[in-house]
Order: sequence, then structure tokens, then C-alpha cells
Amino acid sequence: MIGTTLSHYRITEKLGAGGMGEVYLAEDLMLDRKVAVKILPREMASDRDRAQRFLREAKAASALNHPNVCVIHEVGETDDGLLFIVMEHIAGETLDSAIAGRVLATPEILDIAVQVADALDEAHSKGIIHRDIKPANIMVTARGQVKVLDFGLAKRRLSAEQADSPETTSQAQTEAGVLLGTVQYMSPEQALGKNIDHRTDIFSLGVVLYQMAARRRPFLGGSAIETIDRIIHAEPEEITHYNDDIPQELERITRKCLAKSCDQRYQSAKELLIDLKNLSRGFESQQVRLEHAGPVPHPPRRSRRIRWIIAMAAATCGCFIIYYSLVRGRWMGSGTGPPPVQQRAQSRTAGFASANPEANEYYEKGILFLRTQYSVARAREMFERALQVDPHFAEAQAYHAFCYFLLIDGGYSNDSGLLYKAEEEIRQALQDDPKSAMARAARVAVLLYQGRKELVPAEANLALEANPGDLDVRIWLMNYHQLNGDYAAAENLALEILRRNPLFFPARMCLADYRRQQGDFAEAIRQLDKILEQDSQNIYAIVKLARAFGEKGDLKMARQTLERASADYRNNYQYRLALGMQLALERQRGAALKEMDAEVLKYAGMIPHLVSMVAQFYAVLGDTAKALEWLDSALRIGDERAEWFNRDPLLASIRNDPRFKQILDSIALRRQVRAQSLKKQ
Repeated sequence: MIGTTLSHYRITEKLGAGGMGEVYLAEDLMLDRKVAVKILPREMASDRDRAQRFLREAKAASALNHPNVCVIHEVGETDDGLLFIVMEHIAGETLDSAIAGRVLATPEILDIAVQVADALDEAHSKGIIHRDIKPANIMVTARGQVKVLDFGLAKRRLSAEQADSPETTSQAQTEAGVLLGTVQYMSPEQALGKNIDHRTDIFSLGVVLYQMAARRRPFLGGSAIETIDRIIHAEPEEITHYNDDIPQELERITRKCLAKSCDQRYQSAKELLIDLKNLSRGFESQQVRLEHAGPVPHPPRRSRRIRWIIAMAAATCGCFIIYYSLVRGRWMGSGTGPPPVQQRAQSRTAGFASANPEANEYYEKGILFLRTQYSVARAREMFERALQVDPHFAEAQAYHAFCYFLLIDGGYSNDSGLLYKAEEEIRQALQDDPKSAMARAARVAVLLYQGRKELVPAEANLALEANPGDLDVRIWLMNYHQLNGDYAAAENLALEILRRNPLFFPARMCLADYRRQQGDFAEAIRQLDKILEQDSQNIYAIVKLARAFGEKGDLKMARQTLERASADYRNNYQYRLALGMQLALERQRGAALKEMDAEVLKYAGMIPHLVSMVAQFYAVLGDTAKALEWLDSALRIGDERAEWFNRDPLLASIRNDPRFKQILDSIALRRQVRAQSLKKQ
């Protein structure tokens, strides 16, 4: 084929061959670029099944528009029946080659796995199952970008009507009992020739994860039959048996991917992606701390046998120390105080872990409930259990304090006393660990809601000194900048967080709010829809999306959005505030005032960025006096968004009132004083 021209593509070099054709490097004579051309040889083209699968690859891949999926440019056929697919040329190497003979560091493993999982999430969302995920089908460019290739075995999930069609029935009969894929990377159900769904790709990615981490495949047999038997029946050895640098969390993630039963695996690529990104974020934070501390000399690597001997000796010494401590009534038994901070390991959220494994286990569960399910009540229960086991566990104490705050922020309570409970527990956490970044971050949030905004920057700086990679404190800094009307600073922080962790919904939620307040309703709606794709019952996203539609003037969509919320949220103050506003916009004055009762108003009055929403509510109802009263209250609690108040469509009825101008003048004066104070510093 070298030197041959297909359409306007001139073949220059053979790149490789596989079961689904030969791949060549070619020049696109029309667009003057390099491309890859996959050709199905004539002897294969006569095989109807192979020809169908070849075209299926093009259809499947071309349906995807994702940075981690190889782009299909064109499908063609020559006059003499030669089928070919033209795709982007990827300058790099296969993951197979990349991992041959070298050890990948954990951050590199996670980076590759995140990109593959992201590609699978996109494919699965379009109903496409790859069915042949393996290192040879994953390209890695020199810049570390991953591209998933070869959708030749891709299969679409079918609707009931499609499944009953004669063509589909024929295809199912053709594939029944036939092993399609690469044996070493097959899922148990795939190896048994059973019906499969998207979870087979998750198993295959688990095999790739294991191979990258352990430097060997999890299921090795002397023949294909023996390998299949091990896939179906055997459990792989622990990765740490081959690579003790791998964190336990990566071991857990990999094993969940490799569960024999589909129901015990990750149920979606998105679910897997969340865990991978959370682990990756922990490593990024650790790297930032190491860079901040300066270079640390690494001791020379010892052999496994020597490391085992050292570990046994350390364990023996540890047992002696624990025994001595118990006998002498020291920290393990007497509860007279925590062990010295420098003797304690770090938790995965950057704070110091407990010396007690049970306390750490409860703490990790609490983090899981907060970060992936946003169940504040269950998270708080786990942190309480951790503190029962270890009363001086500062990180658990800080998160427990933060849960008090979240009960208010999330609309579950309007008890202002919770802010003072949170402050008291933050103080306790800082006594046990003066450098606790989480305690500082929680204090920043509490200060904002107590109307003590001027103390926020200094406290935030202390949190970032303790943990430069902390995301929580950045969220509250974003709120601080927003309340000052400094949207550029707030938006930059939001975008910085989302570059590092696109699934960290608070940053996306804040970004949507900034865009709404600047009149970009379309972008605000787009960002909030992304959050609801991740969690369809995220109460923050639901009420903010309804608010965006309401301010845009689309009351029908605002109403439909509120109706998406579960009945469990009916008494939630965030929801009730949004519903009261909706009723006001729908001109249901009586129902609106009934919904916006004293308890809801008490709640709104505690939240700096929601006080002005009550001003909107009364402005819509035509009650100018109350609208201006609440707008003045917003200013007193620290809301200085003058530009937004001037632009807000729901405040139009009070904008010409002299008192409105007085409020804006007061904001201008406050900003001037703050600017002068910063200059003096």
C-alpha cells in the first residue's frame, strides 16, 4: 500500500496491523496534515461480519466528541471495494509500550486512568460499550494526553424496539457463544459469552489499572482457557505484594473494578471517575505541600526482603511501645491527651490522621458521605463516632464542626446557635492541631455567616499556609470576593478549582452564580445542568437553576426545575425560599407570603448572599419599603454587590427610589475604606 493514494490520502508508512485491519500513516493532500488510515484487507472485506464490525467502529467512534477519544475524519470505499477509515494521527506510544520495562508513579497511573474513565463515561452516555479496553488500545502522547482507540468491537445498548428487530436478532445469534475481545482483559461475563453491558468496560479498565500499578496482569494463565478460568474464579493478589508504593485507596478502587459480579463493581464510569479524581486530588495536594517544604532527600531503595525485616522489627518495637503505654497509663489508655503531632501520619485530606485505625475508618466514611453523596447527617454521625474513639482527632473535629455549618448552608436548619457550636469545636480542633487547614477553612465559612467578613482574608491565608492545595477554603474565598463585588477574582478561583477537579460541584455552582449575576443566564444554566448530571437531587443546583430561569423570565422552566426536587426537600429552607420567589413571580401573592413565613425569613437573614433575595421577593410583590429594608440588611451583613443590584431584573421596581441610591453610596464608601486599609498594609 505504500505510495498508494486513497481518495485524497497518500499512504506513506505502515504503522501496524491487528484483527480489524492494517493501519498506515498518510498525508491528507487536501488539508496538508498527517492522518492515520485503517484499511480492511480485501480478503477480510469479503467476510460480512468483519466488514460490519469495521464500519461499526467508525460509527461508534464518530458518535463521540471527546478529547480522550480518537477522532474519526472519514469513512470511504474504493472502486474495487476496499474499505478504509481515516482518523487523527496521534503522535505518541501505546500504553502497552509506555509501561513495558518501566515503573509508573501513582500520580501518572491516576492521570491515565482518569482520562480513560472520562472517555468511557462519554461513550457509555451515548450507549456505546467498547468491549476491548486494553493497553494496546490506549495511546499516550508526549504531553500525557490519553486517546482511546479501536472501537471495532464496540456495541450499542439497544432500546426494546431495536432489540426485537430482525437485524439485531441475527446479530445476537451470530455473536452468541463467540469470544469477542482480548482474553486477558475480558470480564467474567464476557469470557463466558453472556450478555454484557457497560460494566464490562469497567472490569477491563480495572485490569489495566492493576497492570499499571503491579507491573503485571491480574489473571495469568499458561493458555487462554486457563486465563479465562482465573478471570471467572480466581482473585488477584494484592497490588502491594508487587509494588508497596501503591496507596491502599488505589488498591480498593482497582478491586472494586475487578469484582466478579457486575452488581459489586462501580455501576458507572462516572462513579469510578469520581473516586479516581478524589484520590488524584489528594496526591496533588501532597505534591504542593512537598514543593512548599522544599526538596526531601530520598533514601536508597532496599530489596523487598530487607524492607520486610525492617517492617517486622518496627512492628515488634511498636508492640512494645503500645504495651508500655498501656501499662504506664499513657495516651493509648488514659485519654490524658493526644500523641505528639509529629508522630501522627497524614489523612488523605491532608490533616493528621488518628493513631487509632477505627477512628480513621469512621473519618474516611464521613468524608465519603460528604464528598460523593452529600449526606450531611450521615457524615456528621461518622465524625461523631470517630471522636468517640479518639476525642483528640483534630481533623474529625474540624469536619464535625463544618457539618454544623453545612446544616445551615444546605437549608436544613435556621438555628444560628449552630454557628457558635461550630466555632467552639473549631477552637477545640485548633488546640489539638494548631495547623489544621480544615479547621481554618471551616472558620472562614463561619466568619462569613457571622457577618465578620473583614477577618476572612487573614484566616484564609492561615489555612492555605497549612495546606496550599485546600479546595474548601478557596470556596469561601470565592464567596468573600463575590460579596465584595469582585467577580473577576471569584471566577478565577472557581476556574482554577475546576481545572484541578471538574467534579467538585461547589466551585461549579459558584461559577454559575457569578455568570447569572452578570446576566449570562445561558452559561449559568449550562453549568448547573452539569451538576445535576452528576447528582440529579443536588438541592443547591435545583434552587439556583430555578432562580436563573426565574430571573431570565422563563417561569415555566423555573417551575419545572423546582418540581424535580424530591419530596424530602419540601421543608428545606433553601427550597422554600426558592418556591416563595417562584410564587411571587407567578403573581400568587397570598401563597407566596404564606411560603415566605417567619421561619424562612429567619433563615434567609442568616445567609449573606440570600438576604438580597428577600429584597427581590418584596420588590416583585411591590412592597418597596420592605424590599429596601432587606437590601439595607444585606449591606449590613456584608453584601456589597452594587453592580449586581444595579443590574438585577427583579429589583427594577425599587431602583429609582432615593434610598436605593443611598445604599449604593454606602457600598462605594465601604469599598473605598477597604482599599485604603489594604494600601496601609
